[in-house]
Amino acid sequence: MGQMLSWLLPAIGLVAFYAALHHPWGWVAGIVQQVGYFIYGWQQKQYGFLVFSLAYTVIFVRNYRQARQVKVSTSNTEAA
Repeated sequence: MGQMLSWLLPAIGLVAFYAALHHPWGWVAGIVQQVGYFIYGWQQKQYGFLVFSLAYTVIFVRNYRQARQVKVSTSNTEAA
């Protein structure tokens, strides 16, 4: 299981970053990915993963909020 997660989680991260370039929901995929890293870190007793998955989650939530605001303000500008 650990070997599979070591490939799956970074792949999800790459897709999430690419998606975030085009849509705010890409950041949500990154947040979901961090849940996976948290679980992986817990199972493998790699506690650095726990700390940094929480840090990345904070960053991804912030980026999601900013991306939503930009998308909303862009949509309002186009409608005017």
